[in-house]
Formats: sequence, C-alpha cells, structure tokens
Amino acid sequence: MAETTAKERVEQELEELNEKITKLTAFLYGGKILTADLSNDMRYQMKRQLNAMQEYANALQHRLHIWGKSNRELAEIGHCNTCDY
Repeated sequence: MAETTAKERVEQELEELNEKITKLTAFLYGGKILTADLSNDMRYQMKRQLNAMQEYANALQHRLHIWGKSNRELAEIGHCNTCDY
C-alpha cells in the first residue's frame, strides 16, 4: 500500500471531520435531541463542540486552499489569512 502524503492526510481528516459535523448537526437540529435525556448543560456543550469542529474544518479547508503556494503567490491572489474558504 502506498504511503499517503501530508496533503492526503489533511484531506482525509477533513472528510472524516465533515462526516462527524453532519451527524452532530443532524442530532442537534434534526429533532432527535428533543427525545434525548440530556441536561441543558450537555446540550450546550454539544453545541460548543459543533462550533469547535466547524472552526477546525475551516482551518483544514484554508490549509488545503493555500497548500503549496508561496508567499508571493498568496499576495498576488489577495490572500487573506482571516478568510473562510
């Protein structure tokens, strides 16, 4: 089996993270949470977790967007290190 590159590992990590985000979002906003025996604090913590996962996914997407580009190339395309991609 061929060894994966760093970029491929980041892509795989992002894919797995997006699957988890989808599942947690479906649980929190799809109605299942209404029948779950969870405290309000647990629900709040799960929403915090979702927000953190989304921020992490944004960071991975940003890394992939700029992967392999030099500082000069990034400047030429108007790269913004606070932008979401």
